[in-house]
Amino acid sequence: MLRSKSIESSVSCRFAKKKIIPYLRKYRNLAVKKRNVIIDELNRNQTEQTRAGIGNDNGDGDDEQQLKLFRSIRMENAKFIDLGHFHNRGRTLECFADELKDEVIFIRVRRNRYDIARSFIGKKMTRNKHLRTPCKSPVSVCPQSGQRLGAVNLQVADEIWNSMTPFQRFLWYADEMEHRWHTLITVFHEPTYHEITWSNSMDLERETAKVRRALGCTSTEIKNTHQHIVHKIGKINCTDLIRQDYEYRDLMKYDEEMIKILYPSQGWASSNHMRFEECLETKDELDGVVRHQETTRTKR
Repeated sequence: MLRSKSIESSVSCRFAKKKIIPYLRKYRNLAVKKRNVIIDELNRNQTEQTRAGIGNDNGDGDDEQQLKLFRSIRMENAKFIDLGHFHNRGRTLECFADELKDEVIFIRVRRNRYDIARSFIGKKMTRNKHLRTPCKSPVSVCPQSGQRLGAVNLQVADEIWNSMTPFQRFLWYADEMEHRWHTLITVFHEPTYHEITWSNSMDLERETAKVRRALGCTSTEIKNTHQHIVHKIGKINCTDLIRQDYEYRDLMKYDEEMIKILYPSQGWASSNHMRFEECLETKDELDGVVRHQETTRTKR
């Protein structure tokens, strides 16, 4: 079981329990106190206005409306959201689940594997050097021996890892994160879990709205709609990505049970892991590539 000494002894888990979790609880308690202070202040203003003969007899003044609003907020049910960008190094999320139990809600934002891998290998660490492995910062999740970055779920022999391309190594990273999510929800039953799967901005807005409604959060205007990433339409050699993906899967030798865990929404076929509009090839051409790879795989 994952709820074991491996969690308790994790350096990042000890740090989380000593620093992060107390901070989150302190933040929540401060929010409760701030709400109570605001109510007290509005009550005083209302009392002073009444004594001075000032105010709206209908009880529709600004202070009265704010007072009704803050009184209506049940802080014990309020949601405090940390928009952190977690790679789940050192089992920090498992530590949160183990310690906070039903106090915590996890939201998984799932992106397709090819986009994840391409995003990482496109990241420049220096002017002329790109990120080539998740074993290095800022990711620091690694199956390679001697790295001292903690245990991984999907183990890879060093000779196999060393033979992988950068794209394949980050496919492994995407699969590792999927498996950790599966393990998290399988082992820790007390927290609440939500998932968002997206490939474009419309998907993201729609799925985020579902989670917002589930959490009871009110809608808000998105003021910054600047697109930070410009997708290159028709510029990517997707045939090569598919080939690398199938080579990677041959190396990992996933069985049917593992495939269901790692690809819950996309399924096995590589054609479900990409956006066709970015590819040099047509959808029909890529479907043919996938069929060829599947036929070759079946014969092995």
